[in-house]
Amino acid sequence: MSVMETERLILRELRIEDKDDLAKVFSDPESMQYYDHPFSKEEVENWIDDENSDMLQFDNMFDRAITGTNNWNHYGVVLDVGEAADSIHFGVLLIGQGKVWVDQFSI
Repeated sequence: MSVMETERLILRELRIEDKDDLAKVFSDPESMQYYDHPFSKEEVENWIDDENSDMLQFDNMFDRAITGTNNWNHYGVVLDVGEAADSIHFGVLLIGQGKVWVDQFSI
């Protein structure tokens, strides 16, 4: 899979080395309160390594994290969605303590 890169955004496939960062969020009961259950590190690794995965793109911003107190800013992801797509998932992952405010999610 190719990497798409702009000045503010890098889109690439998940890598197995992303598992520790994802496991921090996906194993946290509060972060995963709207899922069936928090994921173990092994489940996260299997999810990333799933050869049959239909995920086309994923951007977790771990390589350009937003830290500290910041003014409102615009972040966007632009992707082509194929006609066979049956779902699109998006949201915010907060690692550590703090608060995140979002406004005007749109597809």
